[in-house]
Amino acid sequence: MKRIFKLWMGFLAVLLAACALTPEQRAEQQAQQYRQQQALAVALAAQCDAETAALMRQQAADPDFFTAEATAAAAQNYRQKISEPLFQSCYRLAWQNHLNQMQLQAEQQLRLREHMMDDMFMCPAYRYGRPYGYRCAW
Repeated sequence: MKRIFKLWMGFLAVLLAACALTPEQRAEQQAQQYRQQQALAVALAAQCDAETAALMRQQAADPDFFTAEATAAAAQNYRQKISEPLFQSCYRLAWQNHLNQMQLQAEQQLRLREHMMDDMFMCPAYRYGRPYGYRCAW
């Protein structure tokens, strides 16, 4: 019995080690997630002002955007555009709209899963091998 337990634990350890992410894979995932967040921020900014979105895209592409002499004027323009109250309120509304859309999609998926589960397991209801009623909500 102990031998089987040790073999099982060894198998689980090997399985977990095989499924673990390497540091390179983890770094690549984090970089991909960061790029997706930047792309979302630029897309939301584009809803408010195309020029500001272009500056945000340029800032995301160039790590020395704020420190380089060549982009000093663009960096100053970027700071000015970002600090405008009209842009900030529009950008805030775009973020709230995005979050509400994501929440709505999640709720719709949940309802769809619940509906599918109702169809699969509760319509019709069986007791002792014979249907005795239906539990469907529609």
